Amino acid sequence: MGEEKQKDQSFSGKNFVIGAAIGAAIGAGLALVFAPKSGKELRLDLNQRAYKVKDKAFDLKDNAQVKGSQLKDKAVAKSNELKDKALEKSSNLKDAAFDKGNDFKDKALDATSKLKKTVAQKTQDLTDKTKEKVQSIQKKQDDAVEKMDEVSKKMEKAATEAEK
Repeated sequence: MGEEKQKDQSFSGKNFVIGAAIGAAIGAGLALVFAPKSGKELRLDLNQRAYKVKDKAFDLKDNAQVKGSQLKDKAVAKSNELKDKALEKSSNLKDAAFDKGNDFKDKALDATSKLKKTVAQKTQDLTDKTKEKVQSIQKKQDDAVEKMDEVSKKMEKAATEAEK
């Protein structure tokens, strides 16, 4: 907003200078027309004043060109500065996104690795418990078979003794 105000002041300053030059030329012309001089003197004065006005106009034109060139140079410099800032911000955002993506990937890999280890450990624990249960059941079966064999032998012995 400050730049707009500066532009307005710059243009109003130019307008003032242009208005003053035009006013001076008109005033000088009117002063010559109404001044009591001979025709030759009047033409000479008018001619001199016309050259002065022409010189002032060229000066104003040159000043306007210089100011225009300066404004163009400022605009190009500001444009380049803004472009560089935009490129830098874009690069920073890209780098930040890449870093966040890598962080996310690393966290996902860590979580997957931990989960895999946990599942493997749980599976091993379950397998071990199952083996223990199977062995326990097998031992009970073996014990039961052994007791049945003993009972069977005792029954055979008792039957053999009862037959005698």
